[in-house]
Amino acid sequence: MAKGTSFATLTMARATSIIGVLLGCVMLAAAVSASDSVNKYHFQFFQQPRESVLVFKPDSDQGTNGYTGRGYTFDYKTTLTYEPDSTPAGYVDGMVVYTGPNRGIETSTIFFKDIGEVGGMFANGEISLSGLWKDEESRQELAIVGGVGNFAGAYGKVVYTQVGPTLYLVQGEILIDAQGNDLQARKN
Repeated sequence: MAKGTSFATLTMARATSIIGVLLGCVMLAAAVSASDSVNKYHFQFFQQPRESVLVFKPDSDQGTNGYTGRGYTFDYKTTLTYEPDSTPAGYVDGMVVYTGPNRGIETSTIFFKDIGEVGGMFANGEISLSGLWKDEESRQELAIVGGVGNFAGAYGKVVYTQVGPTLYLVQGEILIDAQGNDLQARKN
């Protein structure tokens, strides 16, 4: 024992260290437990685009590069395969407001038909998306920022991969905190 150090001081230092280690273990267990309480749902479909509709624009295109300030709405059919007449998966509605040449802020909603298990999780579910869309990129990622029905409290991401001139493969991972979705809790 160092000169001037009491037994009580050393015991207190050890107790503080042990408490820190125990607290760290509790935090790690909570993080593992939290990951176990997240429900994950994956989906995939093809988006069959139609022409977007210009709904507003600046009074003058001067200084806007012909894009900035323009707002477009869209309504896209979705299918389970790349064929336009294949089984419908739902549709995507939304809006893009251009903030510069070939890029804009997209806000959209995916409306699911009853894909997968009949009457299952996707039955008439909806998720809301938001993010930056860049026209020249063949791969885009939008954030899931909410949902309704079985997808209340949803978050996650949706990836759009261009597989044809106007055709996109859409793949998503929907995350829902198990305790945050009252509807899902009632079903279990």
